[in-house]
Amino acid sequence: MTKRASEARAALVVLGACLALSAPSGGAPAPVERPKKVAADLVLEIEAPKSAIAGKEWGQFKAVLVNRSKNAVTLVQPGDGSDCGWRTPLIWWSAIEVNAPGQHPEKQPPFKGGRCGNVNSLTPSEVFALAPGKSKELTPWVGAPAFPGPGTYRVRFCYQNVPDQKWRGLARHDLGAMARAQASFACLLKSNEVTVTVVKGKR
Repeated sequence: MTKRASEARAALVVLGACLALSAPSGGAPAPVERPKKVAADLVLEIEAPKSAIAGKEWGQFKAVLVNRSKNAVTLVQPGDGSDCGWRTPLIWWSAIEVNAPGQHPEKQPPFKGGRCGNVNSLTPSEVFALAPGKSKELTPWVGAPAFPGPGTYRVRFCYQNVPDQKWRGLARHDLGAMARAQASFACLLKSNEVTVTVVKGKR
């Protein structure tokens, strides 16, 4: 082996050693650490009357989001179509008689009933940033549980924000608001459970 070839081989050995020392184990790129937003730090609270009159539940139930994390999160108010899966967020109420078996549904139940093909257009005010330690009431499309009749029920409300949800219905959504909604924070939140006694109204 000539002197020049020997020197070249030595240089390659040194270069290989340097590359081996600089590369992470397994040869994969070192992961980039990014701050994480934890859905468990977002709390959904509901307030309800202890007693409600059958058929007059609307307006008696209140749902509030509370941000207990260290990061601001962008979320979306429920709107026209949220209760039937036509837009984000998906929302649903669950009411189960106290003495009846069963669990609250983990996902939005299939929509029953008819509706028109138009929906209200998304506006900038419906997409909001919730700062750490702050709360936001969900209005005005929260609705109310559908009670099958008089009785005492366990009630829960769920809110599922799905940024990549395919929107349905005819509308003229604000493009800026839609872009913010599509970049919002994905989460599934289940409220506290409350007990409500439903009574017959006077005729």
